[in-house]
Amino acid sequence: MILAIILPLIVLTTGVMAFTLSRIYTAASADIQQRTLEELELHAARLDLLFASLAQVASSTATFLEVDENLREEDIYELLESNVEHNALIHGAAVTFSPGAFATGRPLFAPYVHKDCEQVQRLDKGIS
Repeated sequence: MILAIILPLIVLTTGVMAFTLSRIYTAASADIQQRTLEELELHAARLDLLFASLAQVASSTATFLEVDENLREEDIYELLESNVEHNALIHGAAVTFSPGAFATGRPLFAPYVHKDCEQVQRLDKGIS
């Protein structure tokens, strides 16, 4: 007789607990997923700002090169070195000129600078 009363109560309690735990798990999973998405959106926005700043450096460099057509080789290297030295995200920078566009008698010119440990190294990729 006691078993007839206790067994249905155990089954009913187990069912209610399983339903409650399922709802709690579903709500917690949805909350974790929402927080993860929000965190990813913040990281994406941060990366977007970083890439925008890098794009601005490239755009400013290109504009500078277009405006001053009488730049010397040294000026171009100094501009690239400045870009590399003043932005921790930039490890190398280059400018490539169309064949013969930089100087007559010099078919290829592609100045490149990069960080090598703590120093900035210069290369002309048009030669190498």
